[in-house]
Amino acid sequence: NLKQRMRGIAVLDLGSQTSEIIAIKGATFLFNDFIAIGSQNITNDLVMMLNISSSDAENIKLQYSNLLTNYNELDNKDCTLKVESNIDSINLSNIQTIVHARVEELLVILKNKLKNSGCISDLEEGIIITGGLSKLKGIKELANKIFEGIPIVIQNPIEDKNSFNDLDESIISSSIGSINYIVNFDDRIELDSNKSLLINRSIQNNNNQQQEKPKPPKEEMILTPLQPKGVSKLKDLYKRFVEIF
Repeated sequence: NLKQRMRGIAVLDLGSQTSEIIAIKGATFLFNDFIAIGSQNITNDLVMMLNISSSDAENIKLQYSNLLTNYNELDNKDCTLKVESNIDSINLSNIQTIVHARVEELLVILKNKLKNSGCISDLEEGIIITGGLSKLKGIKELANKIFEGIPIVIQNPIEDKNSFNDLDESIISSSIGSINYIVNFDDRIELDSNKSLLINRSIQNNNNQQQEKPKPPKEEMILTPLQPKGVSKLKDLYKRFVEIF
């Protein structure tokens, strides 16, 4: 929202293939970057470490990924599961360890990028985490430990009611944000790749209107109808034809 933008906010969009980071304060983009790590890496880790198929790993990630539950305190029957691609039972605590390691690595890398950018002190409103991976139970608690005192918020796009789809899902945050950016571009001031100031359209149109000088009215010109070519010759020929006959 406007208050967050004016006071400084960073957004972490944790997607499937990549994770993006952007820091904004006022109408200025302080920093943006991305890394090629996302929730798909968790699936790949589960495949390798548990020796299971990709489909089983994806289902386990979606159903059993949890950074909060202490599985060591549960009975063995409550913290194991069976999958088709592996004859052995899988302990949920092992799943938690694999998921925790990858998510922790991801958040630490993003924190270091923000820290190295020099803008982390400008983020008075803290950090918003969105994207599909933001649905992981316990990610907010882990982020609070890693970012040490910076407020963390899990947030979805503001719903735009329509008759077709729900647009408040975290997995489409990037798409909704891009659309809102284009729609509200008139309120933005930024630099292009050559470090030149991009003037928004409303300001540019106003400046163009002010710079245009009124042109003097043109003098009216009265045009006489043109005679078709060959008319006078045709009249002379007609007169001679009448004289002969």
